[in-house]
Amino acid sequence: MLTIPWHQKFAPDRRTLQRRAIRGVVPEVVSRRETKAFGQERLIRAAQQNWERIDELLKAPKIADLGYVDVPGLRTAAMRLRHGHWMNHLKFIETAISLELWLRMLEGDRAGATMALSDNTGGPRADCHFH
Repeated sequence: MLTIPWHQKFAPDRRTLQRRAIRGVVPEVVSRRETKAFGQERLIRAAQQNWERIDELLKAPKIADLGYVDVPGLRTAAMRLRHGHWMNHLKFIETAISLELWLRMLEGDRAGATMALSDNTGGPRADCHFH
């Protein structure tokens, strides 16, 4: 770092050094992005593929009854996610849906939780993962 000229260290685009260092290692689109990613594409694709299940979960969510979320706000955020809008709070939606499923299973609402976690045959879905 001591050998790097000051004008490069404090350039308006602070990431020029990083971008040059990773040139040819990662795709250009990755090195030029302005935000950090944590799996937005995965969440958007999951919302699109499972919208009917998500919509059913959000009709009368138990997490709203407990005061954890505002239903209109949660539904708006979920709709934006479904349509591919990138938001800063995508992780919130994933957490809210996970909590809703957990509460339904805990309270014995097997029908609601099973509907969301099963494939069309009633067996477990291959794409359901818990962290």
